[in-house]
Order: sequence, then C-alpha cells, then structure tokens
Amino acid sequence: MLEERIDVLALKVRLPSLFPTRPAVDADGLMSYGSDFRVMYRRAAHQVDRIFKGSKPGELPVEQPTKFELVTERGGAFPETTNVVMALR
Repeated sequence: MLEERIDVLALKVRLPSLFPTRPAVDADGLMSYGSDFRVMYRRAAHQVDRIFKGSKPGELPVEQPTKFELVTERGGAFPETTNVVMALR
C-alpha cells in the first residue's frame, strides 16, 4: 500500500508526517487528522435502514462528517516532536 511505503520512507529519513487515518499512527506515523470512521459507519447504517423501511435513496440527504479526531504518537520515532505537539494541545 502506498501509505505504508510513504510511512516507511518518512521514518527512515525522520520526516514528521500527517496522515488522514488512524492506522498510520499505529504504524509509527507522527499524527493523523480525519473523520471518525466509526461515526460515519453508524450513519451509513442508519441511511441503509431508512432505505429498507421504504425511503427512496435519491430523497435522502447527503451527510458530511461532523466528528473528527486528532491522533498523535506518544514517543517512538519522533519523541521530541511529539512533546512539542502535546504541549500545544
């Protein structure tokens, strides 16, 4: 996957990186900021439920994410940078 290759290269050259998904931080990325997928999946299930109950898909509103999450690494490859980020919270 491209994101994993970029992550490996960023770690190799010690380049702090921001990613759109949480798994990148779990793979030693510095931080991620993006929509909370758990909330998005729940909202999608709600929309599917409304379709099963008879609503026409074309009449349902398009929903935008309303909850976002910022995830930072706590140590590891960039401990000094992480301390600065944590202090800015």
